[in-house]
Amino acid sequence: MRDFLLNESVKRLATEAATRFSSLVAMGEEIPFDVAVDAGEDSAFYSYVLMTGSYVLEHCEELRALPSFPAAREAAVEAGVAAPYLEARGETVPADPAARAELMLTTFFASLWEGAAGFSLDRERLETALATLDAESRDADEAEVLIVPLVGLRMSIPRLQLPHGVRVVRADSIEAPVEAMRSEGMGRAAWEPQYLAVADQDADGGAETALQQLRELISVMRIFKGGGIGLGPYAFAPTGEGCWRRIATGAPATRPGGYRLGEAEAEELVDFAAALEARPDPDNALTWAVGRFEMA
Repeated sequence: MRDFLLNESVKRLATEAATRFSSLVAMGEEIPFDVAVDAGEDSAFYSYVLMTGSYVLEHCEELRALPSFPAAREAAVEAGVAAPYLEARGETVPADPAARAELMLTTFFASLWEGAAGFSLDRERLETALATLDAESRDADEAEVLIVPLVGLRMSIPRLQLPHGVRVVRADSIEAPVEAMRSEGMGRAAWEPQYLAVADQDADGGAETALQQLRELISVMRIFKGGGIGLGPYAFAPTGEGCWRRIATGAPATRPGGYRLGEAEAEELVDFAAALEARPDPDNALTWAVGRFEMA
């Protein structure tokens, strides 16, 4: 469900911003542009690309001076949307909540008008931008699954189903964020497939319970056989179309060497995980043993 106050305050601010920026341009302000070269067979054609988003960033004080800006800032603070919105765009997140909200609104409107010929307000484009903003404001616990890149895993099969709604899949077989596909720090060559661990989330446990299940998966895999296997630094929860909430896993560095799993071994791993899950744990003896194993 959308945050009504956030959406309405941003819409009001968008209307005021469109009027203000259009007025500045009408009075002689120039929108910067870039020159793009389209090379043909015999000659090159030049096109001018307006940098409308850059204009908004350069005139952020004009935006902040608008009457509806304080209300939009407060709505963004209350919704808690600023930090995830900025993180998703690679921006530095200010420590102060008000400063975060101000930077978020500036970035939002720069993105809204990026590449536009002017500052007319396209309602359809605004609704699309608000839908993205709404997705950023959703809590990770509302997502159906949690996805974490696995460090060091190499498998001969594309998918592995384990107990408790946990599965391992090739990254190119599901929709996942670009950051989860990177090879840097994943203990694999760039041409080798990335594998993701996926845990189903329920309404009671949420993201933390799903993340604990994935930590337990790593423990089971390490007990099953030696090798370098671990969770990536971040987990990802889908919050909307193409939108993801990033959660730090707190996973330690993975030992080098990688972790190879053949088809026969994969079947044995499933049986091993099921046996551990079904086995009684009197006085938490097994939990204690696994804890000691992990510390070692």
